[in-house]
Amino acid sequence: MTSDIDAGDGAITVRAARPNLVLRNDTSTIVGYVIVDSDAMMIMQYPPSGVGGPVLAPGEEISVPYSAIRSFNNASIAANVHWWRYLRGNDGILQAYGAVNTVCVPLD
Repeated sequence: MTSDIDAGDGAITVRAARPNLVLRNDTSTIVGYVIVDSDAMMIMQYPPSGVGGPVLAPGEEISVPYSAIRSFNNASIAANVHWWRYLRGNDGILQAYGAVNTVCVPLD
């Protein structure tokens, strides 16, 4: 199963291919992300992972094992991928901007 999120200048593509989720950043900006089981409740700060959290550079693709999905268990049927954009500040530190976006991806 593949899901795309329109980021305005491209898309974040998320593909479920047991035993991994594959994330690809087809936007022109760095994005941060958090992946959580769809049945789990999550209270997040913005950005949810803070400085030094997981990011994808433009054009980058990564594979995330299902076991690394927060609250994943053998009964999990879907995952929520939360993502947001970053800009690099004058001090070189990534600064989040815009909304936190979410896509729900069925796990095969």
